[in-house]
Amino acid sequence: RGPNAPQAAIHLRELRARATAEDADLRGAAESTSLTVAHEAERRAAVRDRLSQWTGIFLDPAAFAGPLAAAPAPVLVPWRLALPWPACERTDAGPDAPKGPRGAARRCAKLLQLDYRAVDEGEAQERQALIEIAVWEDEPGRPIEVTLGGPELFLRLDETVTARGTSPTDPEARLRGAEIAVDLATSAFKDRVSADPACRKTAESDVLRLACNGLELRVLAGITPGDDDRLTIRPLP
Repeated sequence: RGPNAPQAAIHLRELRARATAEDADLRGAAESTSLTVAHEAERRAAVRDRLSQWTGIFLDPAAFAGPLAAAPAPVLVPWRLALPWPACERTDAGPDAPKGPRGAARRCAKLLQLDYRAVDEGEAQERQALIEIAVWEDEPGRPIEVTLGGPELFLRLDETVTARGTSPTDPEARLRGAEIAVDLATSAFKDRVSADPACRKTAESDVLRLACNGLELRVLAGITPGDDDRLTIRPLP
């Protein structure tokens, strides 16, 4: 009610308006940060989901029963029609031709390039997981082995869970990534083939070997840093 009341009222309204705008900015920044965090979590999870999805696609005895061109639609459609297109090479094309399992006449493969972010030295950095899906076929076109793998795939899997960058010489990160690969492979095998504990076999060179109902699934670690870690699927003799 004093002589400066009008000026004080104007100043108070300005302060309130400024506080409201700052609150809105903070809420907007928080929502944006939350959306970014959720988006990056989805990108990391997509790496594991795609590996699990493709493992499940080929855990089908019908995929190995005849030429791949005659495989059931749940196998043939994602393999032939989904990008990227598979590219094929013959095993007898020369000294640089791919060498695969006995009886393989050609190797057809598609390469998935899956981007995500991981924190390295305090900064979020773009990373990429490369997963090659390779189908080894005999002369008539029947698949005899499928390989899903990529360079240091176990380390990439670990990064998608921890969101932290890893070093190729970090044995603990490789072990954690191998455990993730085992979990993905075991889950896919249970869903598509069998959940019988007797399917788990012992093998000195394998991280995991499952064999039941006409199919074998192996998880194999690369020998040296930079090597491909991989999963292989093949029909049992």
